[in-house]
Amino acid sequence: MLGLGRVSSQGHISVNVREKVREIHSNVERNHSAVGPRAESAVESATIADLGSLRNAYERLYSARHMVGGMPPSPATLRGRTGRHLVTLVQRMLFWYTPQIHRFQDEATNLLDGTLRIIEQQSALIESLRKDVTALRRDLWAGHGESAPAGKTEETGEKSLPASFEFALQNHFRGSETNTEAKLGIWLEALTDLSDTHLRQGTWLDIGCGRGEWLGLVTKAGIHAVGIDPSPAAVAHCRGANLAAERVDAVTWLKSCPDASLAVISAFHVVEHLPVDALLHLVQLAVQKLQPRGVIAIETPNPANLPMGAHHFWNDPTHQRPVPPALLKFIFEYFGLKVLRQLELNPCPDQEHLPFTEIDVIRQVDQHLYGPQDYGLIGRRE
Repeated sequence: MLGLGRVSSQGHISVNVREKVREIHSNVERNHSAVGPRAESAVESATIADLGSLRNAYERLYSARHMVGGMPPSPATLRGRTGRHLVTLVQRMLFWYTPQIHRFQDEATNLLDGTLRIIEQQSALIESLRKDVTALRRDLWAGHGESAPAGKTEETGEKSLPASFEFALQNHFRGSETNTEAKLGIWLEALTDLSDTHLRQGTWLDIGCGRGEWLGLVTKAGIHAVGIDPSPAAVAHCRGANLAAERVDAVTWLKSCPDASLAVISAFHVVEHLPVDALLHLVQLAVQKLQPRGVIAIETPNPANLPMGAHHFWNDPTHQRPVPPALLKFIFEYFGLKVLRQLELNPCPDQEHLPFTEIDVIRQVDQHLYGPQDYGLIGRRE
């Protein structure tokens, strides 16, 4: 339970709600810019889940509270009727002990009723406070310059969403950081398999570093990596994890970077946010900044997966358009990159696949419906 108040000996709660609301106002005002929306979103999600579990447990307990010591219905059979009479006979024979059992049952029921009342009151208070926090977040959004997306980004030429909303959106749809880091492990393995020692000794740039899962992975592997992201919430999160991250758009950063100075440039789930002209400009700049035999690694949703291309892709309102593998390969080759490998990533769970995939037509349909949801492309500057 949250420390909302004091429980008296009579089972009542003493809570200064106004004081708690003022405290929440103060904490949110003080921590909003530093902590960012990630903590708020996590706390809210956890609170909603806890309240749901609490209500379910409450309903089960409340419906069962009068069953203590109760006689269950006997089956309408000879054995059932006989058994009921025997139990009644035994109860009467234990007349000297039965009052103690009933007293314990009554005390247990009274305690349970009191506990459930306290839980119900606290649930109502928590829900009220949660609504206050949500209202505060809206007020902060409106009052601290996040109500109207300001200006156009250099990369996309489009107005950006408020940073806190976009970061919370990524948290919601990408899954946990641990899960995302596990998915990115295939990239570290793929780049390591290139067996180019100069790659590990050079600087790695991660464009659109987000929550920093890739930065953390390569840093643990002893590689010098820096991330860039235009979102202040993302950069604050990465720096909180002691990762090197800068708040800047990719074009600006690459223009200031010396030519042929980077070993690896990665962009995971970035290119689908860019118009075609911005994508071409980004790849052209990236090739210019790669050292000889340097590598660019890009991951993006796979439009060949029909549910992804037609539905899941559009969960993110900042997405511009899907980028098919054939198009991205052509862009790589156009700017002088040699395509080394295409990775098929994040397949659907086995239980979702169609049966009888040994039949060609079913296998083809299954591939379009339940094949890889993302793909990756590795290109090398020759």
